[in-house]
Amino acid sequence: MSIALPARRTDRRAARSKVRAAQAEAAGGRGGWFVRLAVLAVVAIWLIPTLGVLVSSFRRAELVQSTGWWESLAHPFRWADWTLENYRTVLTDSAWWDAVWNSVVFAALTTIGSVLLGTVLAVLVVRTNMPGRRLLGGAVLLPVMVPGLALILGWASMYAPS
Repeated sequence: MSIALPARRTDRRAARSKVRAAQAEAAGGRGGWFVRLAVLAVVAIWLIPTLGVLVSSFRRAELVQSTGWWESLAHPFRWADWTLENYRTVLTDSAWWDAVWNSVVFAALTTIGSVLLGTVLAVLVVRTNMPGRRLLGGAVLLPVMVPGLALILGWASMYAPS
């Protein structure tokens, strides 16, 4: 009488890796080029304007207003076209530092409030026998389910000047 031993862990891993390799090969042959092309297009659409803003930030204001940013790439060593004055102006402006401070305070308070509220709600929903906890659990997920556009329209209409 023989005893059937379970398959070794390494045998199962090898089988799983063969299946994954076959799936990856099949996916690459059936449209992998399309996905790569779409990702490349999205990266280009994002990267080109970002590069333009970066290049323009180092150019003199007159040149930014009169020529395109790509024209400065034709003559990158024309040192008279490049400047750090834009950064000097921003970094010495007290209104900019006020905005930075407001953003930091807002982000910190929002994070602390979200963590505290989320922790309390998680404990109430998972660890207690509170009546209505299923309803509360669903209500907590509501902001994830509501599309961002609807939220934006709500906020805009609430704070729009009347």
